[in-house]
Amino acid sequence: LGSTHVVFIMVTARFWGLEQLSVTRLIAALFVVIGGVMQGLDVGERKADAEVSAYMSGILLLGLSMLAAAHRWALVQHVTQREDTGSALHVMSKSKLHLVQFTSPCIAVVCLLLSLSFEQNDRAIDSVVDVPLVIGVLGCALGIVVLTVAELEIVRVTSAVALSFLGTLHNIPIVMAGMLLLNEKVR
Repeated sequence: LGSTHVVFIMVTARFWGLEQLSVTRLIAALFVVIGGVMQGLDVGERKADAEVSAYMSGILLLGLSMLAAAHRWALVQHVTQREDTGSALHVMSKSKLHLVQFTSPCIAVVCLLLSLSFEQNDRAIDSVVDVPLVIGVLGCALGIVVLTVAELEIVRVTSAVALSFLGTLHNIPIVMAGMLLLNEKVR
């Protein structure tokens, strides 16, 4: 169902006046929605009411998450492509690292609060000060910075819809690698 994220971004970008919805885009969106619905259909045995309730809660959270992410990327596209010349946002959007400098602390605070709320048993100080762990975290942080700067540049040059589409497309080589290298089965 997460593959329908492209549709959320298309509709949001249209709502913000950033993109036009042509017939070909609407047909592509229809195929994405049909694929997402087919993924979500349960063809197995009948599930218990508690499992259906948990599944529907998960679907609701997924939908809300995709809606929030769609508005985030539409806002990034608006800031990087349409902000008035000379404004603080326009100046900030010209340097992707400068933009990341202002958005990352907000994201870090939210992630820290969520971690403190949901991972209470994993906060032992000896597990945090482990040198290989710190090196791994720094490597991941560097990768995230590079990825974020690349995403911001893609949105600036193209659109939030293009970024979402590329994000969905990149799953194809990942699935193929899993099938070829790890002998995983695709249902």
